[in-house]
Amino acid sequence: NTTVVATALKADETIAGTFIDVAQTKVEFDKDGKVTSDKAADVKSKLELGDAYGMKGASGIKKEWFEQAKALAEYTVGKKVADVTGMELAENVPTAEELTSSVTIKVDGYLAALEKAGKNAR
Repeated sequence: NTTVVATALKADETIAGTFIDVAQTKVEFDKDGKVTSDKAADVKSKLELGDAYGMKGASGIKKEWFEQAKALAEYTVGKKVADVTGMELAENVPTAEELTSSVTIKVDGYLAALEKAGKNAR
């Protein structure tokens, strides 16, 4: 998995906007270590897959991954990075009342990437 989080900060260091995506790529190798995967294949990220990612049916809240990632990104707006990265989690899932009906995905990796993005935005 490759996690991508970009964030923009206002002068007061509150978050103006956040982007979250993940690319899940599988690279196959033969016994000699040569790549056997199609290097020209069109590999789509979770956002690009949208409904085709197929999480909605397995989600207790019936929301696809991109919908949950968007809800988490929208939640960050107006908050400081430390407030978001310091949110309470239960088994890496947010427990904040504003998120319990919209985010059931594990967010620890996204929060770690947000912390790095916040440092880079300064």
